Amino acid sequence: MSWEDLRKDGIQQYKKRNYTEAVALFTKAIEAGGQAEHSLYDARAATYEQLGDFKLGLLDAKKVIGLASEKWQGYARAARIFHRASRFDEAAKMADRAIARIPVGDTARRKEMVTLRHNALDQRRRTQDHTARLPVEILDEIFRLLVDADHTALLPLLLVCVRWRRVAEGNPYLWTVLSLHNRKPVWKLRRWAACSRNRIRDVRLAPGLGLNLEWAFGELSILDWTRVRALRIGSWDPLPFLEKIGQRQILGDLTELEILETDNTTDRGALLAETHSLRVLRLFNICITQPLLDGLWSLRNLAHLELRCNNIAAQSLANICGNNPDLQTLVVEATSRAVETLTDINVHAMHALTRLELTGAFRADLIMMRLRVPALERLSLMRGFANIDRGFMYMCNQARTSLLGHTALTHLTIHSYMVMQDSVVDLLRASPLLRGLELRGLENVANYVLEHLEVPRPGRKTRSDVVLCPQLRRVAVPNCPDVKTGPVVRMVGSRLSAAGLSHTSPPAATELIATDPKALHKDAEAKEMVERLQPLESTSDVERSANSEVAEATAIRPISELILDGCPEIEAEHLPWLKERVKRPSEAVGRDSEPAPDDSLSAKPEWRTASPPAVDSQYPTPSPGPSKLNVHLYQVNQFALVNSGGDWYKVRILEAEMSNFILDGPVKSRKRAGLSSFGKPKTFGKGWRERAREVKKARASKEASVMAERPDAAAYKVYKIHYENFNAAHDEWVPAWMLHRFVTASDEQTSAGPKALTAILKNKTILLANPPTRGSGHAPRGREARNRNKAGIVSVTAPPHDSRQGHKKPKAIPQPMKLDMPASLRKILVDDWENVQKKQLIIKMPCTPNVDEILHEFQTYLETEPLDESLCDPKVYASIITGGIKVEVYFEKAIGRNLLYPPERAQYSGWRTQFKTGQHVTPETTKDMSEAYGAMHLLRLMANFPQYMATSDLDPPSIHVISDYINEFLRWLDRNHENLFRDEYMVQAHYFRYISEYFMKPAATAA
Repeated sequence: MSWEDLRKDGIQQYKKRNYTEAVALFTKAIEAGGQAEHSLYDARAATYEQLGDFKLGLLDAKKVIGLASEKWQGYARAARIFHRASRFDEAAKMADRAIARIPVGDTARRKEMVTLRHNALDQRRRTQDHTARLPVEILDEIFRLLVDADHTALLPLLLVCVRWRRVAEGNPYLWTVLSLHNRKPVWKLRRWAACSRNRIRDVRLAPGLGLNLEWAFGELSILDWTRVRALRIGSWDPLPFLEKIGQRQILGDLTELEILETDNTTDRGALLAETHSLRVLRLFNICITQPLLDGLWSLRNLAHLELRCNNIAAQSLANICGNNPDLQTLVVEATSRAVETLTDINVHAMHALTRLELTGAFRADLIMMRLRVPALERLSLMRGFANIDRGFMYMCNQARTSLLGHTALTHLTIHSYMVMQDSVVDLLRASPLLRGLELRGLENVANYVLEHLEVPRPGRKTRSDVVLCPQLRRVAVPNCPDVKTGPVVRMVGSRLSAAGLSHTSPPAATELIATDPKALHKDAEAKEMVERLQPLESTSDVERSANSEVAEATAIRPISELILDGCPEIEAEHLPWLKERVKRPSEAVGRDSEPAPDDSLSAKPEWRTASPPAVDSQYPTPSPGPSKLNVHLYQVNQFALVNSGGDWYKVRILEAEMSNFILDGPVKSRKRAGLSSFGKPKTFGKGWRERAREVKKARASKEASVMAERPDAAAYKVYKIHYENFNAAHDEWVPAWMLHRFVTASDEQTSAGPKALTAILKNKTILLANPPTRGSGHAPRGREARNRNKAGIVSVTAPPHDSRQGHKKPKAIPQPMKLDMPASLRKILVDDWENVQKKQLIIKMPCTPNVDEILHEFQTYLETEPLDESLCDPKVYASIITGGIKVEVYFEKAIGRNLLYPPERAQYSGWRTQFKTGQHVTPETTKDMSEAYGAMHLLRLMANFPQYMATSDLDPPSIHVISDYINEFLRWLDRNHENLFRDEYMVQAHYFRYISEYFMKPAATAA
């Protein structure tokens, strides 16, 4: 066979993408007499290029250039191969030579080479090290700025290039922070000590290293401990080690100390007593003991203090603050309550304190009343149990007597605290510099405060006669059920008017009042609201000048950030108006618009949080919550995106209908979605499918007319969606505002591999969530394991909505209160169980004393006896607590349900007939069961109280108050158990004979 025939066969195999056979045929053609044909070498070079063998392809391209140097084919082939091999300089040179040899009329090949040359030069510019021209001093300064902000930025700098590594290794300042984990600690210690020239100033030992670091004694001793100024440790005690190497005196030079306890067995009092020069102290997961308190009281130079402990008394914390008058930041979080014994009533002046955060179960009001904080800018009170009104009142009194006449507060946060409405308003009235206000989880407070934040204007009646917080920019009232639309709109509109900005209501809002049938009953209120927001027109120049002078003097600013998440009373038709006038109408709750004064203090230790996966930085997640009126319309079988639990899912639209109301989230049934339940009839008849189709068409035409009439009708649209790669059992109805438009990502934008599902949302590439696989903690079994598709996706569970199918059994509800049951009462409960269950005895009734008498005696004790100050207002809550235990909530409802053993059921039925349901009982003679039962059954109720609190809808502060009184009641029962627990146990037959004689009736038979 001639070489021409072999070349034709090779070209045919190349077109069929059989590159291996094509290479063999081209080689045979060359050996058969085609050594002088440059086209054969060019064809084989193209085949090698497709196979990825760039070396052999370049050799053939070189052979082509040698045989036909005056032609362009060899240079063009070499340019393509060099470009695919990422050798951009050589590709640009070969492209230039090919362009010089391409005929003038061949514009297509010339354009191809010009494009290839441009891409090669662009790629070379991207991969070129532009910092190579910078002086080393400037590069050192850039590296220093990066490492100062985050010491972990040193590792990426070392991996960029050889030059950067050499520059970083030659700068000792970049290696002054030594952070040791359980991975190669000895190697890292030696490396950092050598590169820093033994000038390490910050030593961080992660808890993963363990308590005993004797293995590293020889290595740690090589450090120059006299240069160390910051020490961050876990549960390791550095005192024995420093004393062994003779460097214990360096503790006196430390300016920063951070301790993360994991076992709470090490005494830190001696360590704190040595560190008398500390400026920053952070204690995490610490257990407060008396030696530790002594060590804290010995400190005198603290500027920043952060305590995350089990409990701490307000008096102890006030003493610590008094010993450190230069304290600037105080952050305290307590997980349990401490016994408050106030022995010192002195008030400590804290003129430098600018940030105060108090979280957890301790008396924040007592702390605030022991501190004078004229420069306090940030106040945060979260998840407390005590009433904070006295603390606010004290701050207001301080402001009136200060030189400024007001507080310096700029940010105020109150989260789940007991506080009165007027107390918050008084504090706001005394804080004209306030820029951020957050009231989270408060009931019957936030709406009242918003009404006072409306700017007063002539001729308008408002709650407040003066402007409160004229500099206010951020208002957050999430999870406050009392917040209504009117106060929010009036607050935003009045501040826009006072600031001189346009705020008139949009046409959609005015049309809604006239066209929406649901809003007709609110027509008068809505018209009044819109009318109040119209700008006042002055009738004379004098009035205009007076209004401008007032606005300039008060310097009122408009609201720039408004958070209303979890407020069910906000009407959806006013959201567009708010969105136009507020820059950020609704964002993630708790995200502050301004950073904290000292971010390093609030930051957690680096070993406490795991690093996020690399894919998170590549696919950032946009904000999941759009406005409920800023929605798109979708067609059936169209794809969309849904955010659920922080993950994004691809869904397909199955049905689209109009609901009677705006949904707040996904639902499973048509009825809960506000739709009629038409469909397949109960009795199958001919033509039911056609009838259902006709109903759908009629409804679609009706919806179209409604859409044309109502400007907000898009918000009432609901869609039935199907989650891609999930079972159909997880289909559900979602509102339109939850859906986002779906745009697929191109191959160039996807770099996470073929198994990564991506989409484009708001010009950002996001990573779509897959169903959980075996490695994520949920192993597929049975049918789930068989539903695995080729891409490795398993249809196991639905996204974390309200669907319960496919999920594991929910865990038990955590108990929100701790019951301190005395040992003697525990013994009484055990003896009672043995008497009733094992010995089949029952308590002789009626009991003396009964439940009514016991509760009345306890109420008298609360109202008359001197008690611990930890109890919140005993004289006020005494009757409420005892009345709730007896009738309103617990005893009368629980006695017949879960306070009785099986042998006692017949006894309960007899007394209920005698007191409640008997024919002889009249409304005047009916009695409560608490008049028959006594202390034993009341003690059983107390033992079950944590379960009752776990299923109640009370807020945490109320549960804390109830918990205190229940524990006090148990202590009172323990002290008086000899007089209260005098119940007599009887055999059932003897009891029924006794009770028949008691009521002078024939004897009943035991069940």
